[in-house]
Amino acid sequence: MKKNILYLINTPDIKGGGEISLLNLLNKLDKNLYNPVAVCPGEGLMSSEIKKIGINAEIIPMRQLRYLNIGSFIRGVWSIIGVINNYKIDLIHANGSRCMIYGGIAGRLKGIPVIWHVRIVEKDSVLDRFLSILSDRIIVISNSVKNRFNYLKNKDKINIVYNGVDVDDFDPDKISGESVRSEFSITADEIIIGTISQFIQMKGLEFFIEAAKFVLEYIKSLPFQRGGLGWGNIRFLIVGKRVGDDAYERKLKGLVKDLGIENKVIFTGYRNDIKNVIASMDIFVLASMGEGFGRVLIEAMALKKPVVAAKSGGIPEIVSDGETGILVPERDSLEIASAVIRLIKERDLRERMGLAGRKRVEEMFTIERHAREIESQYSKILEKKLEHE
Repeated sequence: MKKNILYLINTPDIKGGGEISLLNLLNKLDKNLYNPVAVCPGEGLMSSEIKKIGINAEIIPMRQLRYLNIGSFIRGVWSIIGVINNYKIDLIHANGSRCMIYGGIAGRLKGIPVIWHVRIVEKDSVLDRFLSILSDRIIVISNSVKNRFNYLKNKDKINIVYNGVDVDDFDPDKISGESVRSEFSITADEIIIGTISQFIQMKGLEFFIEAAKFVLEYIKSLPFQRGGLGWGNIRFLIVGKRVGDDAYERKLKGLVKDLGIENKVIFTGYRNDIKNVIASMDIFVLASMGEGFGRVLIEAMALKKPVVAAKSGGIPEIVSDGETGILVPERDSLEIASAVIRLIKERDLRERMGLAGRKRVEEMFTIERHAREIESQYSKILEKKLEHE
């Protein structure tokens, strides 16, 4: 008999890898075993994409903690209980702390097990402990995130499930970056070093920009004949933005101008053709600090791109240093530049790392593996519930 799973979601928008990972899970969930229902805090791209998959997406406001009052909180919890009753929900899967507060209380009141899916490294000591009590199981996306819960005595309560990518969808033999290169007037013989990121401070984009300056200065110092390299053969792509707050983006563009590399760095803005954007790149860089996982890394690796990434958070669990990419200290523009220069100069190394990256994704980070591991968690929790009834 099918089990009804209620997915609670923190945001109406698709802000980053967390929302994309959840959409992929919903798409690959075994619908013969589970019937998914979603609750979003507002209308937006997230609810729209969920409906495209054929899943009901209810809208229930779940206000952020700093705006929370007792009346709005009670109404939110009561509305979730209404969804639980209407759809005969067997299990709640809360994706984020805010919706876990609502879902955790609703689950307790209805006697329904609750999973809290945690995707970020940053601790919130008091809230974490409260939500840990409300949850029946905690799923984290890396060992780095798991360390957030070192205080838990019951170690079986917390489980690591790595994010996954659809390797068929990210097939380097079927995806071309030619349209992106053409759009930005980048020729086939130019080397593109790129990054994809939400525009927030912890993504370390200023270090990527500073590294770009170091790389360009090094290339400019070389005899033009060496390896066919020259100032004109290198371009940098910065992909993404932050909806509703462009202060950081203005700062980054100001830095590019101050460094005198405006003609070499392209800000593409938000893109919905990420596969083609990555395919256009020769080297992918992620300079994030304290990244819980770094989903875009497995997307780049699936497309056979060598990666340079900061050795922080969950990133070392994804990137095999020296095999699928090069790990560098966080906040170190010079080390990023050094790794990029090495990959520019050694084409064979780029190709070997690209092949190894694809293999690692196929072995460890497929969406099918992710979905089956999540379903295994559902099965264990629901079996345990039956034992206690």
